[in-house]
Amino acid sequence: MNKRALYYCRVNRDERSNTGLVRKCLGQVEGLCAAGFDVDMLWLCDDGVLLNEKLVIRTPWKIKPHTWWCYAFYYLFMHGMILRRVILAGYELFFARYELSHPMLLRFLKRFRAFNPNARMVMEIPLEKKPEKCP
Repeated sequence: MNKRALYYCRVNRDERSNTGLVRKCLGQVEGLCAAGFDVDMLWLCDDGVLLNEKLVIRTPWKIKPHTWWCYAFYYLFMHGMILRRVILAGYELFFARYELSHPMLLRFLKRFRAFNPNARMVMEIPLEKKPEKCP
């Protein structure tokens, strides 16, 4: 039996501007699979939150970037809804493509740790590449 991993990213896979990022996330999932993990992927689509390809949270409005609903959903509601609707127990690895930290994300991580006390948690923190100065 393979080890289980939860890959978490706040990327809307339906948004055209995220095509490259979606490819990167899928590549990281493939890498985890090659390392011997059964990977569940938790991410966004226009209609809500997906666990793999199953819609586990349906939102009343489409999740479009830079809208008040998108920010309210992510920073206030999403993590609490995930805690209520997704079974987080049984994972040995939590891999997150990190976004901005906020109290609900920290609460989510604390609850994940409570369900999986021996799980390893990996946070990928993307760095902004600064442009080089012209000579």
